[in-house]
Amino acid sequence: MNGVLAVNKPSGMTSFDVVKMISKALKVKAGHTGTLDPMATGVMLVCVGKATKLVPYLMASQKTYQATITFGIKTDSKDITGDVIKTAPVIFFNQKQASDACQSMIKTYMQQVPKVSAVRVDGKRLYQTKDEVELPMREVTIFDCQLLAHDKSTLTYEATVSKGTYIRVLTEEIAALLHGNIATTSSLVRTRNHVISISETQSIQEAIDEPRWLSLRKLLSHIPIVDIDDPTFVYHGKTKAFDCDQDRICLFYNDQPMAIYQRQKDNIYKSERGLF
Repeated sequence: MNGVLAVNKPSGMTSFDVVKMISKALKVKAGHTGTLDPMATGVMLVCVGKATKLVPYLMASQKTYQATITFGIKTDSKDITGDVIKTAPVIFFNQKQASDACQSMIKTYMQQVPKVSAVRVDGKRLYQTKDEVELPMREVTIFDCQLLAHDKSTLTYEATVSKGTYIRVLTEEIAALLHGNIATTSSLVRTRNHVISISETQSIQEAIDEPRWLSLRKLLSHIPIVDIDDPTFVYHGKTKAFDCDQDRICLFYNDQPMAIYQRQKDNIYKSERGLF
């Protein structure tokens, strides 16, 4: 059993919980293409069987979220599930200011990783570290960020972001632009993972009972696809000349991905990873 499933992750489960449940039920190895916080819901791609080899190539894709900000409170986890560490009156802002704050985040910048995260520092995950540590920075890109709604104490926005972006941090950054308000993320839904929207997902149980496998050609459409007539050279890991100018290509045979090939020089390509 090999393929990729689009699951609508429920709130209260970790991404690992979802993968473990599917792996156990289908009796096959599985992996996911991007962690969702336990409180978050929405699109989660689960790679099953040989398709787990696709994980690093699907993790790099863009993701879209709808998040709701609740103003006036700050938590240690930067979302509503954490302990409140600060409260403050909400400083009024209008719709234009809210919209401008969201759109001003459309950029590439260095974002600080939150303390409550699975990122490792000195061999330990940050959420397991009790000592004060210097939080790492990572480059992220906010491709789009639009205001959806707001009232006196909340704001809902939609953002399309690069791999590694923490929406919990983005929420606090937007709030700070609105007269220095403090805030936390009170709801979070991943509405799109690369080319897969939430309307294409199944519940965990549906995915187990009647798995609806996604098109791998569609999922890998961000990598130039080359169809081959004979996969023998792929099985032997041989280099191959291709008439294209891309740095990385995905080879398909009989509508199945066979390997990722990387350009060495001119039009000579070498196997980067077999997918068969």
